[in-house]
Amino acid sequence: MKRHHGYPLFFLFTICSPLLSEFAGAPGRLNTNSNPDDAYFELAPEYPSRLATWVSLNAPLTKYARKFDDALNQPLLAGGDEYMISERVLVTEQGTMFITDQFTESCSPHGSIEEVRSATESFISDFRGLGVEVYVAVSPNKSSLRRELVPRSYPLFGCSTTYSEQLWASILPIEGVIDLISPLKDFEDATGVSTFKKEDTHWNQGGAAAAVGQILKTLDHRNVLEQPIPEITGIVPYEGDLRALGGLDSYADLTVSATLSPTPTVETFSQALESDGFPGNRTVTNKSADAQLGKLVIFGDSFSQVAETFISPFFEEVTFQRLYDFDTEKYSSLIEAADYVLFWSVERSFVWRLMNQWSTLPSIYEEQR
Repeated sequence: MKRHHGYPLFFLFTICSPLLSEFAGAPGRLNTNSNPDDAYFELAPEYPSRLATWVSLNAPLTKYARKFDDALNQPLLAGGDEYMISERVLVTEQGTMFITDQFTESCSPHGSIEEVRSATESFISDFRGLGVEVYVAVSPNKSSLRRELVPRSYPLFGCSTTYSEQLWASILPIEGVIDLISPLKDFEDATGVSTFKKEDTHWNQGGAAAAVGQILKTLDHRNVLEQPIPEITGIVPYEGDLRALGGLDSYADLTVSATLSPTPTVETFSQALESDGFPGNRTVTNKSADAQLGKLVIFGDSFSQVAETFISPFFEEVTFQRLYDFDTEKYSSLIEAADYVLFWSVERSFVWRLMNQWSTLPSIYEEQR
C-alpha cells in the first residue's frame, strides 16, 4: 500500500506545472466523468477558452483531470490526514477500511442523476402498472453513512460525496423506494455503535436488522405486525474481507450481533432454487401457523444476505435470488409467484444494475406472462 500524508503527490505536481498558469485563479468547477464507455467533460462557462480547448484535446486523460479537479477543490489550510491505499482498499489513520469501488463508481457514474431518477421511477411505475407490488431498496455505501471518516485529502472524496448526496436526494422521494439511510442513522444515534464493520465492506447485524425493520414497516399495509425494534445482543468476532483485498494479514476484529424484537418463533423449510446453482438462491417456507405476511421475493446481494435471518420469520414464504445471477426468464417466473417484490442493491452497484439490467425487466416480464 502507498501511504499518503495530507495532500496527494498529484496536487504537488500540478501546482508546479506550466499548465496551471493557463487557468490559475479561474472560477467555476471542472466536472468530469471517466466512464470509459461515455467519457466527457463539462466546463463551467467561467473557464477560459484555452482550458476548454486543452480539455477537448485530451479526453483520454479524463481520470487525471478528475483527480486534478478534486485536488484543486481541497481546502488549502485544512489539517492533513494520513491514509494508505491499494488498488481496491482505502485505510484511514484510524484503521477504518473502505473499498475504493464505492468512490470510483460515484466519480464515474453509469448515469446522470436525472437519468437515474427517471429510470427508477419508470422501473417501479411500469411494474406496478402490470399489477406487481415492487419496491427498491438501496444499502448505503459505508462512506455515505460514515462520511466523516473518509480522509478529505483522498482525491475522489469530492466527486463521490457530491454524486452520492445527489443520488439519495433524487431517489428517496420516489414512491416505492425504501429509505434505508434513516433507520441506520437512527440506530447509530440510539446505540452509539456503527452499523458497519470497521474492516469490511458490509454492515453488521445491527445495520441489517435496522434495515429489515424499515422494510417490514413499509410492506405491512394491514398493520398486522407489532413493529420490531433492532437491539444489540452481544459482541462477536469477524474477519474483515477488506484486509485480504488490501494485502494485510487477517485477524479477528469485533462487531455487534443484533436481533429484531419481537420476532415470531417459527419453523421453516428451505429449498434451493437450482440443484447446481448458488446455494443462497433458495426459498424459505414458513411452516408455522402464525406467518404474518405473504410471499416475498428478494433480488439481492451480499448486503441482503446478512439480513435474511431477520426477515424470514415474518413472511409465509421468502425467495432469495442473487442479483449476480441475472436471468430475465427466471426473474419473471419468480415475480409472477410473489405478493411483494424487492430489488435490493448496495449503492455502489445500484446505478449500473438499474441502467444495464433492470430497466428492461418490466417489458420482458409483460411479454413472458
